[in-house]
Amino acid sequence: MTPRRARLHRALIWPTGVLIPTVIATAILALSPEIDAWWARILQNFEGIADLDYALARYPLAFIAVLTGVTVSASAIRLVVASRRRSLPPLPLLTPDQVEDLKRNPKDHFDALIAERSTRLQRASTWGVALGLVFTAGSLAYTARSLETSQEGQITDRYTKAIEQLGSKKIDVRLGAIYALGRLAHDSERDRETIGDVLSAYVREHDPKPKAKTPEQPDTDVQAALTVLGGLGGSAADPSRPRTACPCRLWGARIPAAQLIGHNLRDADLTRADLTGADLAGADLAGADLTDADLTRANLENADLENANLIGAKLTAAYLAGADLHRVYLFEANLRDAVLGGADLRGANLAGADLRGADLTGVKTDDATNLPSYVKTDDATKLPS
Repeated sequence: MTPRRARLHRALIWPTGVLIPTVIATAILALSPEIDAWWARILQNFEGIADLDYALARYPLAFIAVLTGVTVSASAIRLVVASRRRSLPPLPLLTPDQVEDLKRNPKDHFDALIAERSTRLQRASTWGVALGLVFTAGSLAYTARSLETSQEGQITDRYTKAIEQLGSKKIDVRLGAIYALGRLAHDSERDRETIGDVLSAYVREHDPKPKAKTPEQPDTDVQAALTVLGGLGGSAADPSRPRTACPCRLWGARIPAAQLIGHNLRDADLTRADLTGADLAGADLAGADLTDADLTRANLENADLENANLIGAKLTAAYLAGADLHRVYLFEANLRDAVLGGADLRGANLAGADLRGADLTGVKTDDATNLPSYVKTDDATKLPS
């Protein structure tokens, strides 16, 4: 081997040794169930610069590309530095006497040949191991992609089957389909919005007709759909999942006496919904749209209604003790005989609200709370001192 080739060989050993573990590590990461969340947190730092959806789906390639670029750059620098070093003096050629000496001592000649061949064998073995590792890493990456494709196919099959079962005449089959969709929404984050739309439509289509007698409580399947919807955005009972907006679009739905204790209905669309007598104690309704909703006699104790829109809502005799009504819009809302003891009304807009007979003992207010101005009160109204 010439001195130049020897320097090139030495310069390539280090980057090759780095690149192979990089490929293997990338393949292992592709098989990890936690890599999606880990990669998404990294990409949040580059929001607005790159296409996050595309990058999120291509994290193994991006990981390989970045580390490969670093490795190639380091190799180029190493080669430049090695080329500038003083060349080692070439080995002197054997003289005729030395050649004759080797012929007279075959053992020495044989040992020299063995040493040379051992060096070649070691070099070939090294490259063989390197190629084997690269092949193994490629196989792992291919297996990960195949597994991902298979999982997507299974999710599609589960979704299709559940949708078909929702149309069954048997309530137990419909219940199984509703809970299957809920499980699928937790397994597939990107299908959460779609499943939320499906269950929301199911509730709207299966609620009592406008002229029908209002039932004392929702049907079992409707209540199950509401329960699943309330858990799609995470809940206080499951701290492992961050609480996000609920994909609930229940505008105009009639769901009186619904049991939604502690449910996550953050940013839900409940415009003109009939929630008469519903139990929403401790529910997360922050940012929810409850415009013109009917919450007569509803239990909203300790509920979070921060920034919620309750313009024109009916809250007659509703129980709102300890509720968070910070910066809530209660413009022209009906709060007659409602109990708001200890509620947080700082920054709330109550202009035009009907507070006749309401109990506001101990509520928290500030300069932005327009009490008692611009509200309707009577002698039975208990305003804060």
